[in-house]
Amino acid sequence: MSLQTHFADTRPKLFLDMDGVLCDFVTAAERVMVERNLDRAEVAREYGFYLGLAPLPGAIEAVGELDKVFNIYILTTPKWSNPSSFMEKRMWIERHLYNPGFKKLILTHNKGLFSGRALVDDNPTRNNQNAFGGELIVFGQSPFEDWSKVLPYLLENPNKAPHNHDNDWIEDIANGR
Repeated sequence: MSLQTHFADTRPKLFLDMDGVLCDFVTAAERVMVERNLDRAEVAREYGFYLGLAPLPGAIEAVGELDKVFNIYILTTPKWSNPSSFMEKRMWIERHLYNPGFKKLILTHNKGLFSGRALVDDNPTRNNQNAFGGELIVFGQSPFEDWSKVLPYLLENPNKAPHNHDNDWIEDIANGR
C-alpha cells in the first residue's frame, strides 16, 4: 500500500491495544517473574521483554480478517521506564503484523485522544480508554473473552456509529448522575 493510499483510507478506523489483546503479556510476565525472581514492574523494564511476547491465540488471524474491513491502528502504551519498549513494540508489529501494521503504530499514554469505530483493549481505564471516541470493547471480559468472540462481533457490526463523549454531561444530568 502506498502512503497516499494509506492516508486516504476511508474504511472505519479500528484501534487495537497490544499487551493483553494482540500479545500474551501475562503468561510471559509470570514466566519471567518465576525464572528471574522479579516483580511485575521489574519484568516490564527488562530489555527484550516486549519483543519476545507471543501472539495471543487467534490474534494474528483476526487482524488479517479485520484488515479487510477496517483501517486498523495499533494503539498501545509503552513502558515509560523501559525506553526499549518503544522500539520493541514497533519491531513486534513488523515481525507479526507487517502488512496490516505497516506505519499504523500509535504510542500514547492517553487513548482518550482518539476516535473511531472501536478500541479493543484489555484495560478500560488505565490510559483514559473510557474517554475513547467510539465503542470500547474490553478484551478478556464477557462477552468478549477472546478473539473467537471479538472477531465475529466486529465483522457483523462494522459501521456502528462511534459514541461522541463531548455531550456525556447532558446525559448525566438527564439521568440524575
